[in-house]
Amino acid sequence: MRKEFFNFVPLVNSKKQIFTFIGYIVFLLLFSISQIYAEIPIEGETLTLERMIGIAVCNNPRTKATWAGAWYSYWNYKQTLSTNDPHLDYIGIADYNRRSIQGEGNSSTLTTYNQDLLLTYLVFDFGVRAATQSSAYFDYVSADFLRDWTVQDVILDTVEAYTDYINAVETIRAREADLADTKLNFEVAQAHYEAGIKNISDALQAKSEYVNNELLLEVARGNEKVAMSNLKTVLALPMMLSIHPQELSPDFAPSEIVFHMDQLLDKAQTQRSDLWSSYALVLEKEQGLQRARADGWPRLNFEWTVGRRSGLTPKENYHTQGALILTAPLYHGYYYERGIRKAYFDLEEQKAFYKEASLNASLDVATNYYNFNTAYKTYMFSVELLSYAEKTYEVTLANYKAGIGGFDDLFNAQGTLTNARNSYIQTKTAWILSLARLIHAIGMLRGDKPLLNPHSKGDFNVQIGNAINKKE
Repeated sequence: MRKEFFNFVPLVNSKKQIFTFIGYIVFLLLFSISQIYAEIPIEGETLTLERMIGIAVCNNPRTKATWAGAWYSYWNYKQTLSTNDPHLDYIGIADYNRRSIQGEGNSSTLTTYNQDLLLTYLVFDFGVRAATQSSAYFDYVSADFLRDWTVQDVILDTVEAYTDYINAVETIRAREADLADTKLNFEVAQAHYEAGIKNISDALQAKSEYVNNELLLEVARGNEKVAMSNLKTVLALPMMLSIHPQELSPDFAPSEIVFHMDQLLDKAQTQRSDLWSSYALVLEKEQGLQRARADGWPRLNFEWTVGRRSGLTPKENYHTQGALILTAPLYHGYYYERGIRKAYFDLEEQKAFYKEASLNASLDVATNYYNFNTAYKTYMFSVELLSYAEKTYEVTLANYKAGIGGFDDLFNAQGTLTNARNSYIQTKTAWILSLARLIHAIGMLRGDKPLLNPHSKGDFNVQIGNAINKKE
């Protein structure tokens, strides 16, 4: 059960726990200090995907916001622990009294100065204090898991922005190849026209196709600039800063990785930080219901006062008073009864949210599992399609040069080759993206969790970065 995960209540009872706790706080402090300074790449540096992920996690405002939110929840929880200790307050009172006696025509004045130390301590409250602290603790746990999930979201956004950029860069190359092909087509058609072999319609059609590819090339160049801008935004870098993302290696090719759906579904339910965050909120609401139920019960407080009052006759050396104060609410307009009902339905609402999040997580896994399998298969087909399209174009062009066949055959072969190039680029980057989304769906898109590939070692960032950039 998930509840077992939270059985380590926030009490430090051993030296080992103390050192663990101190180490955790030091880690959070050092990480937070590192967040103060934005990560800016060195001028001229070639950015690998792994490097860009590090920049995004460091710079992106969402990671900083969730870190701040986690720290807020942590200190809110620590603040509730202050009620475990006695409270000591200083009370200073300067009191001036003037009294006039009717019929006697005289009056008297008295000025006193009272200085007290007041010690108060909550002795017993039927669990209100404990429930308040536990509720704050689970809110902190939820915020910390949400921070982890936000980091994974930022990593996925980086991979998506990078693959969009790579797609745009390779599309430019494909359009340049198309432009070169259509230029060759036009030159052949023009030569046939000038030689009287073909009429001018072939040359005009070839020229129009050439101009159309010039247009498509400019569109591709514009899309590359947009993709670069989007990547800079994800990395939280200045828009005018020049960066150089590393392109795909010419040798890069997607490989087949076998996953099992049942294992992925189980992993998602135990690894996804957003589910843990939602479940921690369920536990927070349970403690809120406990607190609401205990609010209407009596409370026992202890008070001890010691002080001195000057200005009196005879002079007072000091005074002291101790008291046990029992407060029992008798009637508050059904305030506490309604508070219980409010807390109950607040808990039921969060349980429903958690259930919905669990179902959506399973759907996320299933969707990305099938998308990943489809991405590899479509990539293999696109490789085959590109190979045949290139051969078909070469044969058709050779036939047209020899005066065999019409320009429509060449035009159709060129169109098929263009589509094949598009499919090859899209399926190759789709494989990268679908893999990242699948790992994100099971909640393991972070550096401290291994990729679910039994033949791979190391964290996801390094693996994907190495696969794409062919780093040894």
